[in-house]
Amino acid sequence: MGDQNLMTGAKRLYLLGTIKTTAPLHIGLGTQIGVLPHETDQPVLLDWEGKPYIPGTSLSGVMRTVATQLVAVLDGWGLEDVLSLFGSARSKREEREQSKASKLPSHPSKLRVRHARLKSEWRGWTEVRDSVGIDRKRGAARKGIKFDYEILPKGFEFDLWIELRDGNERDEALLAMVLTALETLPFSVGAKGGSGLGALEWRIEKVVGINLTDKNDLLGFLLGRDEFIRQEKGWDWESWRTCVLRWYPFSVKKDASIIRIPQAFVFTYELTVQEPVLIQGRAEPAMAFDALKGRKKTEICRTKKALDAVWIGMGNKLEMTDWQPILPGSSLRGAFRSHCERILRTLSWHYAREALGKAADVSKVYEEYRRRCAAKVDLWEKDTQLRQQVEKVWEEQMRQTGLEEEQKWFEAGKKMAEVVWDGLDLSERLFGSTLWRSLVVVSEAYLKSDGFGELLFDHLAVERFSGGALEHKKFDTLPITQATFEGKVAVFGDEKWALGLIALLFKDLADGLVRIGSAKTRGFGKVTAKLTKVEAVLLPGSQLAQRLGVKTEKGKVWQCRSWEVQGEFPKGLPDDLKGLLSEGVSELNEKVKNFRQQSFEGAEGQ
Repeated sequence: MGDQNLMTGAKRLYLLGTIKTTAPLHIGLGTQIGVLPHETDQPVLLDWEGKPYIPGTSLSGVMRTVATQLVAVLDGWGLEDVLSLFGSARSKREEREQSKASKLPSHPSKLRVRHARLKSEWRGWTEVRDSVGIDRKRGAARKGIKFDYEILPKGFEFDLWIELRDGNERDEALLAMVLTALETLPFSVGAKGGSGLGALEWRIEKVVGINLTDKNDLLGFLLGRDEFIRQEKGWDWESWRTCVLRWYPFSVKKDASIIRIPQAFVFTYELTVQEPVLIQGRAEPAMAFDALKGRKKTEICRTKKALDAVWIGMGNKLEMTDWQPILPGSSLRGAFRSHCERILRTLSWHYAREALGKAADVSKVYEEYRRRCAAKVDLWEKDTQLRQQVEKVWEEQMRQTGLEEEQKWFEAGKKMAEVVWDGLDLSERLFGSTLWRSLVVVSEAYLKSDGFGELLFDHLAVERFSGGALEHKKFDTLPITQATFEGKVAVFGDEKWALGLIALLFKDLADGLVRIGSAKTRGFGKVTAKLTKVEAVLLPGSQLAQRLGVKTEKGKVWQCRSWEVQGEFPKGLPDDLKGLLSEGVSELNEKVKNFRQQSFEGAEGQ
């Protein structure tokens, strides 16, 4: 880019495409809009016409997050590249204090991401789902934490419009890397991403470049604006991406933290219902709304609406017909997390008894178990030292001299992530906590085929002393009795032990040891799962990439591997994948065995 065009806005690059929701989407708008009443705790965001849209801030936010993660681990890239593309802002006082030779000059973002407007036909249907907080100690619903939220069903398409002004070669390369990550990895937009919501399919259809110092481009832009840009021939996405990335070798830094490396293993599985499964939904799950008149209930009523408990389903995105059952990501994620915690506690108890000997008193074994438990979530009151330590690290980083403000934030963020990681148990590291975003994404499971079975059950509450029926306590349920669903579990990061824990989860799923849904103590919820495919999207130079022999290629950021699983798990695994998961299980055992030393020494030294 020539100096004459520096930050003038003359050189412009447009990336045009489509975003498609491959899972339900929830981007909330808060609890109120003026004085209009709402029939859900968390309504979705609407434009002035009453149509849903994806705000440009949501899209640019996830793009900047991905860019920051990339430059933190890739060799040859740094914070200055993120600030060059996404901009930096300082107060006038900070500007005066900064040296004129600053490596990170303050300037607005070169990137402009428009609101993604709906391209699909819209008839006003959304869904409202009920949700409840779970007590992780008892495995039952937590009192007082019942809520509902509105979602946009999957299958809708939105217009994607990204503009880059005055971008240099590295700006274009970073933008291409970010969009490739969003295409390739299971990143999400909006709320509840760890439970499978917000998954998007990004499709860049055309890349158009203009220069407003050229009179033809200027005249066409002034007369046609958006229509002029859309009619320009431009480049196709693959050609442009290959061109801008062709000279860059991509590899993970040798000293990069493995905590947040943007790469993932994706496990695809088929889940078969063995005994009745009931994850409750609404008998009238759809709502219609009018931006001028407020929201109102629809006339859609299933014939099953008079029943007390009905399976949760999803309809056609336009007509809300052809209602079919689904397994929500939140329900699956809760069941999977609880079982992984059970595995970790079982291993912790084993190593606690091993450390003290078989003849040790049970009370002493229990005390040792509490000190080394790798999944102590809500089993006892947690220490507040971790939060205090995080605040202390932030204050220390902010007091450092010789660094510019953005660099302080960047370094403080990396340091805080390491402190939080060291202070969490293994369950929290993988599935998240209030201080840590989950590294596991559990998608919703959809019917593998159109056929499914359902059966009406009548129930009656019993008076415990007399053994007779309680008056007015009859109720009925309609669970799923026959169906096969397909879902995915994605694991981010560069930790083999995390893959080992997920492997143990799928082993128990294959053996029918994991139940889902409600009424599990009354025989409901038994399922079996068969792993069908494993995909790896890896950054060259990472530990997992090196283990699988993935090499660096110029112009290619991520390397993909895929394995088809034939037969039972784990016998049907290909040899290289089986070896990797076996190493992961061994590393998991070592992690659990030594967990006390890794977690408590840092806390005692505060």
